[in-house]
Amino acid sequence: MKKIIIFSFGIFLLIISCSNNKKNTNNSSQTTLKTDSLKQVFCPIIGGVWVISDYIEEIKKTKSPQKSSNHLGFISAMVIYEKSDSVIIGVSLNNHEGFNFTAYFEQTQNKNSLKTNIPDYYNELNYYELGYEKINDEIFLFLYHYDQTNKLLNKTKYTKIAKNQSDSDMAFGIQLIVNELLFSGNYLIIDTTNTEQKVVFQTDGSVNGLSNFKDFYILTDFATSPEICPDIVIFDLHKPTQKDFAFQLKKDAIYLYSIIEKDDNMELDTLIYTLVKQ
Repeated sequence: MKKIIIFSFGIFLLIISCSNNKKNTNNSSQTTLKTDSLKQVFCPIIGGVWVISDYIEEIKKTKSPQKSSNHLGFISAMVIYEKSDSVIIGVSLNNHEGFNFTAYFEQTQNKNSLKTNIPDYYNELNYYELGYEKINDEIFLFLYHYDQTNKLLNKTKYTKIAKNQSDSDMAFGIQLIVNELLFSGNYLIIDTTNTEQKVVFQTDGSVNGLSNFKDFYILTDFATSPEICPDIVIFDLHKPTQKDFAFQLKKDAIYLYSIIEKDDNMELDTLIYTLVKQ
């Protein structure tokens, strides 16, 4: 009788084991299906290069990266690519340092957002989610900041600038939109000798017709600049032909000035070029 009891108990354990394995397999399959489903929804929407919307709107108003720099926020720009069951997101912190965080294909309290591992350095119980909203037929990305009771503390809006980027600089999107809004286009240039010439600035940072310069770089990172600093554009960055100018935008014209250093600050000096948009 004892052997029969042991044998019966062994069968019972085997049945439980098989049942658990089946349950684990089902759970795993359900998790995979849920992840795949979320991927299909989110990836076509959130993939790409995003820049904080407040900064873009401020650039449009001021025409000045220096005056708009206080609108860059904690996370200024994001580059999002899919990776397995999560998304690794490259980030520009205040347009000065690179960083990354992860968004997971896990449903949250908001059907349009994903869980992230962004820490709240002031309160470890608070958390962030990455999501999207449709406003006037346009999709915007949002970082939602919640406290431990799931109360929304604030949210930050981002505008899509491009589908992908051509280099590893996390500030790529910021440079792209600033180039587009401030310099991109066809111009007639007038130099100090009243000589006229056509100049073309491209959104990608290339230039044609201005002296022998091949590219331009508008300064958008003022974290280490002097306390007083004008807006600056650098031609042929890191090349022997590099030349820096201060600039001002007025109506449809760009004014390029030489720069003078005074009392550890930088100021406008002499007007060198006037570029009138055509």
